[in-house]
Order: sequence, then C-alpha cells, then structure tokens
Amino acid sequence: MRRVVASTLAMVAAGAAIAAGPIRLDDSLSPLREVRAQLVNPRFSSPSIREFAARAPGVQVNLNVAAYVGQRARIYITLPPISRGEPTLANARLQWRGRQVGTTGEILVGARQIVFEGVIDEPVFREVFDFTVYYDPSLVTRPVPVEPVFEIELP
Repeated sequence: MRRVVASTLAMVAAGAAIAAGPIRLDDSLSPLREVRAQLVNPRFSSPSIREFAARAPGVQVNLNVAAYVGQRARIYITLPPISRGEPTLANARLQWRGRQVGTTGEILVGARQIVFEGVIDEPVFREVFDFTVYYDPSLVTRPVPVEPVFEIELP
C-alpha cells in the first residue's frame, strides 16, 4: 500500500511540474554575473544607422539542472521585458550562437527559443554563447541591461 501511495504521489508531482510550464533555471554557477557587450557600429552621428549592434562573445553559462538529471527536457533562452528592475528595450533583438551544443537563433523581447532538447546527463548544463544584441539607437539615452534568462520544460 505504501508503494502505491508513494508512486501515486510521485506521478502527481511529476504531472504538476509538467503542468506548471517553464521553470526558470538557476545560472548562479556561471562565472560572470554581468555580461559587457562591445558596441560594433559606434557611428552616432550618421542618420543612416537604423540599428546598433553590441557583441558579447564567449559568455560561459552554467545552469543548475541537477533536479532533471535522467529526464528528457527542453532548455529555452528568453529575453524578459524587465531586467534588473529596468525595462529592456522593446525593440531589442538577441542573436546567439552556442559553441558546444551548437544551436543558433534569434529572439525578440518576451519571446523564447529552444537552445537544447534531449536527456539531461549532468547536474550542470554548460554552454558558451556568442551574443549580439541589436536595438534602435533613437530609443537609447543610457545603457540598458539586456540579460537573457534560461528556462526548462519537461515534455
């Protein structure tokens, strides 16, 4: 009887985790807490510039996925509308290339895309990203934080 109750509770808990949707992953194991991007096209006086690009190559991201080892999962990258209490530029676009898993993609504020899909083998998911952020220079009067967030879902 105890086994039936325990396995039933485990199935209910697993169902609740799936039904809960995406779960934000802890990235505190990453070596850098703040990513600094270098402006690629700093010609501020040119009226023909419609978009600025800032690059942050070689950003190591370590995600705590210990609770999901042995499970099939999807890891997403998202660009939240608010970062560090400040609004992210509404028109910001984040492009990335993963060096280890090898995914590439692009997202807008509020969107998300898969950076990994498969079985979680280790307690820490590691990837090195090359990020490029694109934004409208007419909307920027000071540096605005643009920080991607990683989420996990169990299919």
